[in-house]
Amino acid sequence: ICATNRTGNLVAEATGLPVQLFLSHAHGGSQQIGARIAYNEIDMVLFFNDPNSEDLDRDLKYIASMCDQNNVPFATNVATEKSSRAMEVLVTSAKPTSMMFGKVLASCIAGFSQLVLVFGTAILLYNVNKEALSNPLIASIFDIPIELFIYLIVFFVLGFLIYAFMFGAIGSTASKLEDINTSVMPITFLFIIAFMVVMFSMSSGSVDNTAMLVCSYIPFTSPMAMFTRICMSTVAWYEIAASIAILVGSTIGIGILSAKIYRVGVLLYGMPPKFSTIMKTVFKKQ
Repeated sequence: ICATNRTGNLVAEATGLPVQLFLSHAHGGSQQIGARIAYNEIDMVLFFNDPNSEDLDRDLKYIASMCDQNNVPFATNVATEKSSRAMEVLVTSAKPTSMMFGKVLASCIAGFSQLVLVFGTAILLYNVNKEALSNPLIASIFDIPIELFIYLIVFFVLGFLIYAFMFGAIGSTASKLEDINTSVMPITFLFIIAFMVVMFSMSSGSVDNTAMLVCSYIPFTSPMAMFTRICMSTVAWYEIAASIAILVGSTIGIGILSAKIYRVGVLLYGMPPKFSTIMKTVFKKQ
């Protein structure tokens, strides 16, 4: 691992990993890293941009260009890529749709790996100390039936993908990092609504109320609503199958639509465009 001075120190302090330090970006650290890239001594670059620093834009373009010329994987967030115009360099070497799916799948793998690490560690330690634990609540958590665990994975993956596709598509239309929060607010509200419906239903003691039944078949809410009903109620197999089928179809459809929006959105600069304008541009491209 190598990095410019300040970033490298932060990484070393946070992880305890050895980091080879270069000069700070203001004193030529980016040029040192660029030289290493040119000599094929760096396998991958992660660029952590400061949106308040205009000086980093030049470094970002330089590093992105060097990675493009030497076939070195390069990663930073979409809004940063656009605000620094690095996106114009990246789209010359990779299709925008491939970039979006790559970012989404990488995030999904990272999230799933965290789940496996956290729950795997918890299950391992529970089994090691099982004889010393006599709490029935803890036992009920770790003695989860295998079918519930499978449903957990299915709904987690599908729910993660459908929201990640939407966040990726909407995020691609933002030209500046400051615009991200406003752009993704409608999607955030969808998630909050689903969460609140589930929490109020659980607190009321009835997870089979009308709101939960409806939310069990809406793809944006079913990952939480249907899984909660499966865990806390008796749900017919055909209801589960219908919910999963709708969720799978919606995830594929939204993934395709999001890829089309991303392809158009990554090269839109200036004021955030209206949704109707984006849709007209998407279908005009067909």
